[in-house]
Amino acid sequence: MYTDEEDRRIARVQLGFIVISVFALQAMLAVGLSWGDTSVVFSMPIGSAILLIPLFFLFRGKLSLSNFLSIGLFIALITAYCSIGYGIHDYAILGYPAIIVFAGMAEQRRGLIASTTLTILALTWLVFAEIYGLFAMLPFSRPTWADLVLSILGILMGAGVVNLLVTNLKAKLTQLRIELAERARAEQELIANKSLIQSITDSLVSGMIYQVALNEDGARTFTYLSDGVRKLYGAEPADVVKDPSLIYARIHPEDRERLQKDEEAAIHAMSNFRTELRVINPDGSVRWSSFISNPKRAEGGVTYWNAIEVDITERKQAEERLQRANQQLSAQLEEIQKLQAELHEQILRDPLTGLYNRRYLDEALQHEIYRAAREKIPFSLIVMDIDHFKKINDTYGHPVGDLFLIQIGNLLKQHIRGMDTVCRFGGEEFLLMLPGADANDAFRRSEEIRLKCAAIRIAHEGQDLRVTISLGVASYPAHSDASEKLLIKADKAMYRSKQNGRNQTTVWEEANDVI
Repeated sequence: MYTDEEDRRIARVQLGFIVISVFALQAMLAVGLSWGDTSVVFSMPIGSAILLIPLFFLFRGKLSLSNFLSIGLFIALITAYCSIGYGIHDYAILGYPAIIVFAGMAEQRRGLIASTTLTILALTWLVFAEIYGLFAMLPFSRPTWADLVLSILGILMGAGVVNLLVTNLKAKLTQLRIELAERARAEQELIANKSLIQSITDSLVSGMIYQVALNEDGARTFTYLSDGVRKLYGAEPADVVKDPSLIYARIHPEDRERLQKDEEAAIHAMSNFRTELRVINPDGSVRWSSFISNPKRAEGGVTYWNAIEVDITERKQAEERLQRANQQLSAQLEEIQKLQAELHEQILRDPLTGLYNRRYLDEALQHEIYRAAREKIPFSLIVMDIDHFKKINDTYGHPVGDLFLIQIGNLLKQHIRGMDTVCRFGGEEFLLMLPGADANDAFRRSEEIRLKCAAIRIAHEGQDLRVTISLGVASYPAHSDASEKLLIKADKAMYRSKQNGRNQTTVWEEANDVI
């Protein structure tokens, strides 16, 4: 019914007061009867019944109403009983202070003020009635107005003392409730943390959590060990606590030595450390675990560390598979790159002679012109063509013509420098790029090649067949600074050699032709 703790406390005080009041009225009934007072036979039971009214409201949840009714009705009952004919005597002396104490315990200041005020009014009425003989008196001495003043002062002082005591008591009770609430909260947090740790521990399907203490003699003792040790090491937690070597003996010797060194370094620096361990199974197979530790130094100089160890065998196996796949991929990629290089080389080379083709020439010629301009050096082109090559093919067949192409290609490859480049420019045309050579150098090189080509012999059906070549030379920057124009001028110079009788070299001259 009452949810608030303070309301429940006041309700308990209220209920106790009502019950005690009823018993007090019954005691007053017994005392009255012993004195021969027949009036109490009716007044005390009626008073007891009247006190059930606040009890009714108390159980209905009307706490304040029940409290004020209790105070008012009890003061009225005592005052009425004293007014019947007994005057101010023990009933008032005992009843009024009890009311004040109850009010202080129940409603504190509001109830205390109300009860004190009603008590003073009731006492004033009784004194006034006795002084002026408004009701019959027992043979006691009559009170005076001075007695009333003193009684009121006493009531006020008593109310003040009760207020002070009750206030202090309430403050202590409040502090106690706060402390109890804090303790309950801390206990709940502890239970929650334990539950969380347990849930985390239980969730480590392939791992374990433990705490190790380092004794003064350097021995290690497990102070906590989760059930995960069964799956990771195949050992019971209780057995490992008794004999830690059951775990350490299963660690690979190399990793065990490294683990001890890491632990000693971490303990010395009081810093976290992480490592990976190999665990040797009884059948000789190997499992991997990831080990994370957090060294601490407790009171008294005792060193311990919390650690978590997780089975990472599947991850390691996946890493090994990935590494092998990467190696295979790298090998395949290297093979692809090699094939690409070969393919690129095949694209840029003539399959018959093995020389670079026209496609390579288009890429390389512009590059060589740029380099010559950058390094400020000359650059020359030699274009050569086999004389009457169509007649050879028509007379002796294409295989014989191919033999001449191959022989000339080999000759050119043998008589070029490392920086030179030779290409098969067309069907029977060849081209040499000569970096660093001016027109005169290129002319001398051309004549050497022409003479050596003339010395080539191909045996065919009892005949020694031979060919001659015509050559043309153009140089950068003397003849042009553009790659395309330079190639055209070298080619025209070669055709001029053919026009002038073949088997000769011609250097481009601007006076003879204009591009």
